[in-house]
Amino acid sequence: MPKWAKIALGVAGGLAVFVAIVIAIVFYATSGVIEAIDRHLALLKAGDVPTAYEETSEAFRSATTLEGFVAFIDAHPILKEIEDHSFSSREIKNGVGHVSGKLTTGSGGVQPVEYRLVKENDVWKIISIDLGG
Repeated sequence: MPKWAKIALGVAGGLAVFVAIVIAIVFYATSGVIEAIDRHLALLKAGDVPTAYEETSEAFRSATTLEGFVAFIDAHPILKEIEDHSFSSREIKNGVGHVSGKLTTGSGGVQPVEYRLVKENDVWKIISIDLGG
């Protein structure tokens, strides 16, 4: 194998390792945000809407009553029927977590979703849920 090919393979391998490390760091740094969403969705699936409401931020609760939250959940039953989720984008910028991806039901229904979260008392809380599409 020519020397230039060995160098190119070494550089490509090093770049692949670097990219993998960056991705791992992003996933680790945003894991708390995902855990908060997982808790929220599990509560909704279990039918515990009042506790799910308490998992939202103070700003969310001051802008949205429990009754308003219940109406939102009832208008979007996928939030109670979710079987799986995947998030293609996640970041934390200026103390606000932003996650976007899709929710999937057991029957195969798919809904795009975006969450914004903020940390309150060292716990990530949901500021907003945007069900696109």
